[in-house]
Amino acid sequence: MEFRRIVTRDGIYKGIDLWNRDNPSFFIISRLLEQNIFAPFAGVNVRAWGAFEGDNLLAFALIKYLTIPIIENSQVDEGWISLIVIDKKILELIL
Repeated sequence: MEFRRIVTRDGIYKGIDLWNRDNPSFFIISRLLEQNIFAPFAGVNVRAWGAFEGDNLLAFALIKYLTIPIIENSQVDEGWISLIVIDKKILELIL
């Protein structure tokens, strides 16, 4: 297994497709993806990471972090995981 940063729009959409396939009750529509990932508000950077076996995406994470304080008590070294998903087939093997 190899962990790589995902830097293309297509790669991020593949991660969202993995989420949508495994979590249909919480389906992410393209409009929200465009708004929250590709055009977040100023002061927030977004990074995507994936776990791969060859070209197969096994897990996907979106990480956001601040570049400027956005509220009085926030720090620029704060970040959070916005989305994380592991392919259900992989989870079944592990569990």
